[in-house]
Amino acid sequence: MTIGAGTVSLTNGKLMRSGTVRLTKATRAKMTMGAGTVSLTNGKLMVSGQGVLSNVHDNVSLTPVVSNDDVLCDGAFIGVKSDHKGSLRVFPVGKLLGLRFMSLYRFKMWWMTQWMGVCGCEIPFETQFLLVETGSDGQTTEMYIIPDMINWFGWCTWDAFYTNVTEEGLKLGLESFKKGGIAPKFLIIDDGWQSVAMDPTGIESKAEDTANFANRLVDIKENHKFRKHPKEGHVEKELGCGLQRIIAEIKEQYGLKYVYVWHAITGYWGGVKPNSPAMESYEANLVYPMSSPGVEAFGVCNVLESIMMNGVGLVKPEKAYDFYNDLHSYLASTGVDGVKVDAQTILETLGKGYGGRVNLARKYHEALEASIARNFSDNDIISCMSHNTDGLYSEKKTAIMRASDDFFPRDPASHTIHVASVAYNSTFVGEFMQPDWDMFH
Repeated sequence: MTIGAGTVSLTNGKLMRSGTVRLTKATRAKMTMGAGTVSLTNGKLMVSGQGVLSNVHDNVSLTPVVSNDDVLCDGAFIGVKSDHKGSLRVFPVGKLLGLRFMSLYRFKMWWMTQWMGVCGCEIPFETQFLLVETGSDGQTTEMYIIPDMINWFGWCTWDAFYTNVTEEGLKLGLESFKKGGIAPKFLIIDDGWQSVAMDPTGIESKAEDTANFANRLVDIKENHKFRKHPKEGHVEKELGCGLQRIIAEIKEQYGLKYVYVWHAITGYWGGVKPNSPAMESYEANLVYPMSSPGVEAFGVCNVLESIMMNGVGLVKPEKAYDFYNDLHSYLASTGVDGVKVDAQTILETLGKGYGGRVNLARKYHEALEASIARNFSDNDIISCMSHNTDGLYSEKKTAIMRASDDFFPRDPASHTIHVASVAYNSTFVGEFMQPDWDMFH
């Protein structure tokens, strides 16, 4: 799909408005999968005349998707009725036999990977997307405008510096690219630029190539590393002018078109510090995550384990927009063009007392996307560590999503797996997001 120069364009016979395909009623009528295409009859789920599930129980229902006048909706919802309330319910949906499938399941709380099989008993726990071979095909017809930065070669600072990133490091890295003749036009200043601190009773958790997950955000402005003038060796007179000066200099000296910075969806890994003067207005509470049995079945995640131990300073959901708007408006004022928002699935573990995980995710993503729209010009956000359906289906405008677990440069055995996971995950994520293939050599 090609996005034209203006907000309205005509490309390959398709009328486009703000990057969204608009279809005629006749075309929609041909493409829409109605009740006759997807059906549930006598315990069998049928798609285009072919059986997908057998032995479907009576408490399973099928609801066709109704299209509106603007955007084609294609498919149907499978629902399950329960006569009991609870935070965890397990239901038999039906039997899948003799059809090849590819499952994308969460092998960590944050990330998906792939598994293939032909029998329902082979489908892993935490499967969120199941592609079954039935012979039918479909078409994706809606897409939000994608930031221009995806058209350019970029560099993310993470594997070069981890949280030890500095102004000097940025310039050394950019200089090395320049000497090699492959200067990037897009830069992500990853974790390490923010003002963070531990609680007095916090338990540090930090490996060589990770952050200290016990740290919390104490200020929306950059830390001391980015406020020191390298030539004069002292802190900038104006708090914040350091990042502004740095971005202006590297854009001019190295021809960068876009500079993004990293932050977690809760501010930092441990959220915000509730008693920090700069954070008080957001009415944060210290809450302790509760993970699902399905996630825990695949092993211990050191990131999650640390966050569960130290808790998260969670901004009150009704204050989330104020928090994001304050952060993003400040960043925009320094010349930052967008953000990479990480650790998003942590929200699913914090729903108790906030109306449940889906409700909490919806509120946070609405606030986040509203702030992005207000403060950045081109839907400038990359979604990261966000492979749970709470987030996937709550992100209505975000157009780019990291498609895989991290790249580990010191572990050659993981490199092929990394690229394969990105490719397979993109079959799902790519239907409604532009998959970000992360860093790799």
